[in-house]
Amino acid sequence: MRRAREFPLKGNIYRSKYERDQAQRLLDGGVRFEYEHKNLSFISEVKNAECLNCGSRVVGKNRMYTPDFYFPSTGVFVELKGKFDAVTRTKMNDVCHQSECDIRIVFMRDNFLTRKHKMTYGRWCDLHGIIWAVGDIPWEWVR
Repeated sequence: MRRAREFPLKGNIYRSKYERDQAQRLLDGGVRFEYEHKNLSFISEVKNAECLNCGSRVVGKNRMYTPDFYFPSTGVFVELKGKFDAVTRTKMNDVCHQSECDIRIVFMRDNFLTRKHKMTYGRWCDLHGIIWAVGDIPWEWVR
């Protein structure tokens, strides 16, 4: 587990203050949700690998991913993100496109991917067909 700091709220331990604050907002709004409800499986590409059986240079690894919030009333999974680095973008792209679940991302801010690359997090999601928002989880996603 990656728990460097813990942020408790009503029986759950959240991984960030941002997650805890969003959970409090949902509770205050009377929204039913589950935190880290389900593990989703996906396959990620292994770079510079070769299959020992067939010699293929395209090798995948089975991995698990646990979205932050699940909303039973809408069937939507929401992942909250502060930093959206290259590794995270690759993982989210794999998960969102391989899963049959409705997975969406909410960013703390719509930052640029890098200082040199002036594409924003939101624009990247648009190009990859991922539904996203900035700030708070939109009410229409949860009710």
